[in-house]
Formats: sequence, structure tokens, C-alpha cells
Amino acid sequence: MAHGQQITSEFAERGRAGAGSSGSSSTPRQVRPEDVELNRMLATYDKLGDQPPNFKVPKNDDLYQDQGAHTMKHHGGDVPLRHTPGTRTIEGRLYGDHGWRRRENKSFRWTDHHTMNRTINDYVSRNWETIRSDLAMTGVHRRTFDAGHRIGEGFVNDGMFGAGPVKPRYMTTSFVTIRMRLAPGTDPPEPFILTPFLPGYGEPMDISRLPEPMQRRIAELNAEPPLETVRDFLRAYFGDADSLEEVHADLESLAQTNVRSHQRDLAAFEAVIADPPTEPNALAHLVAWDGNWVLDDPSDTGALQFLREVAEMLRTVIVEAPETAERWR
Repeated sequence: MAHGQQITSEFAERGRAGAGSSGSSSTPRQVRPEDVELNRMLATYDKLGDQPPNFKVPKNDDLYQDQGAHTMKHHGGDVPLRHTPGTRTIEGRLYGDHGWRRRENKSFRWTDHHTMNRTINDYVSRNWETIRSDLAMTGVHRRTFDAGHRIGEGFVNDGMFGAGPVKPRYMTTSFVTIRMRLAPGTDPPEPFILTPFLPGYGEPMDISRLPEPMQRRIAELNAEPPLETVRDFLRAYFGDADSLEEVHADLESLAQTNVRSHQRDLAAFEAVIADPPTEPNALAHLVAWDGNWVLDDPSDTGALQFLREVAEMLRTVIVEAPETAERWR
């Protein structure tokens, strides 16, 4: 990972492949593997252009549903809200009801199509340089952001962490987790939205019921880079996935062309697994709340085993990625 960070620095400093070479030497400069990677990144960066794209999410889903785009199906404003037997609903997702493949601890929908498209395009426009750089370097961009106003509604399960049966609590949210990819085989590269879903942080869990030392420690853990990377990964890949197979397929799809983000994520998982937080329920909270993943064993022990399995999944995907996949050398 240190070597990958060095390449990232070169990418930022050189600006264009070949920049900084004197040109005065008569000896041809040996082409390093890093140079090939830099050339690829810079070519993708240039082709993405200075102007941010404008997205219409229903059209985006139609074009890229084979790549996993599913916003309208899982979070569109047309998905019924309240639990109704025999109907696929937002509330029913907490129970794993009709039309859903598993139980989840949070389930939200956008208020309407106009709000969804406007919020996403405002974000892309304001952050295009960051998005463009991420896509050029790793082939993926992911971020959780606060839109600053109500954009969706749904339910959280107050019975998570093994506290009892499912207890849906209605809430609204202003938060979005967005994940963008480059469509495979497109030249110039075509960015698309895999999902902009609503993780429901607009009204966070009431941790005031926890002891003061535990509340302080949660704040400290949130600032730890490896843990934050794991948290970000779980939100992006597991927060809206129907199954482990879906997550694996998603990781594998990106790995066909780029494993840099996988390498970074794996290093963070290994750090957290090697030195897990010792406070009660810290890992359980990470998996159940941030990952929105229901475990048969919702304890810290079960969560740690889950993190080990996810790390092994990442490790396997990286090892089995084709030699042509871009990576930190």
C-alpha cells in the first residue's frame, strides 16, 4: 500500500505522463510498470473531461441494470412505503418480506424522481474533480454526503443488535450514499451510477442511552482511518446488497479492470481485524448499522468473523483478477 500511495503522489504531481523528464539524456529512459499505470490513469482522466455529466436515474438504471444499477427498483419514490402483506414495500424490507432477498436494518426511498435527480446532479457538479480523479485511479467513486434537506423517508429497526423482534421506526433523511463506476469497455470512458441509496443517517441512532465512555470511544473510532475505510466499504457494498453473492459479483466486476480500491480496502480490513476495538458492541454496530447486515450471531464475535470473511473475499478477488487489471504495484 505504501507503494500505491507513492504512485498516487506521482499521479498528482506529474499532471501528464512524461512530465518532469529533462529530455537532455541520450540514454532512453526505461519504462517502469508504474509509468504504464500512470499513462492509463492520465488517459482516463483526460477522456472524462472537465464538464460533469448530467444523470437521469431512471434512464441510467435502464442502461446499466446488467451492471447492477438498481436505484428505481430498491429506492424509487414509487416503491410503496408501508408494510402490506404480499406487496414489496420499503417497511417490508426490514422483515425480508415479499420481493426482498434478505432482512435489513434500514430501508429508505427517495421522496420523488425530481428530488433524486436534482440531488445527484448537484453533488456530481460540485464534486466532479474528485469523482473524475477517483474514477481514473480506481474505477469507482463512493461517498456518503448530507444533502442538507429532506430527500427521503423510510424505516430503521429499533430491534437490531438482538434487542428483540423487528420494531420499525419511521424517519426522514437527508443523507445519500452514492457509488459510481465506469462502464466496462467504453472509450471514451462512460461513468454510470450503480446506486445512490439513502442510508438513513439524517436522524442517527440515539446513543445517549450508552455510557459516556462508550459514546466518547465511538467518536474516537469514527476518526480512525482504517475503521473509517471499513465503515465506508460496508456502507457502499453491503448497505443495499441483497446477498453476499451480489457483493462478490460487484467486487469481481470492478476487478476485471481495476483493483486499487480493493487493495486499499483490504489493508483497512486487515488493520481492523488485527486490532479490533474492545468496547462492547463496537463491531456489532459497524456491521448491523453501517453495513445494514443482519447476522445470525449479531454479537461482536459474530461481526469480527464476518469481517474476516469479507477480507478473505476481497483477497480472493484481488488474487484472481486478470493481470491486465490496474493495481498498486
